[in-house]
Amino acid sequence: MFTLWVGRAEFGVLATEILESGKSLRFRASGSSMTPFILDGDILEIQPISQQPIRLGDVVLCQTNDRGVVAHRVTRLAQRNGLTRLVTQGDALFYPDGWINAGQVLGRVASVERRGRRIAIAAGWRRWLALIWMQWAFLYKLSYRALRKLYRWFFGSFK
Repeated sequence: MFTLWVGRAEFGVLATEILESGKSLRFRASGSSMTPFILDGDILEIQPISQQPIRLGDVVLCQTNDRGVVAHRVTRLAQRNGLTRLVTQGDALFYPDGWINAGQVLGRVASVERRGRRIAIAAGWRRWLALIWMQWAFLYKLSYRALRKLYRWFFGSFK
């Protein structure tokens, strides 16, 4: 195994080529949008989308319409005119990435490596925990917005 450092645009091209050829891809995550399930510096193993369909709660590597390639969780799925469309969102983010076509999904996150330990996140109790988190995070985000408005109403500004 070797290490290759590339920019965001080059990574998207490279990831697409590797995953479309049927091979898995490993890379170091950067950023905090997927906290607490994926942390900055974790190693993600991405597997090509196989015969198994994309499911609600999967973490996928996808080409977004405006942010480039991201690894975010599938929060909504819809079938329209025979096409699958989905919405992704970082676990720590307040807003979704927006609707994308299933063809923009490059692969599925199969595992996370943290401090030398491999954690399978696509199955078992971790998948159920992530689905519960999606619902809890929604309530947290609503309460945060309400508290923020209340603070503004009482004190005039929010920093």
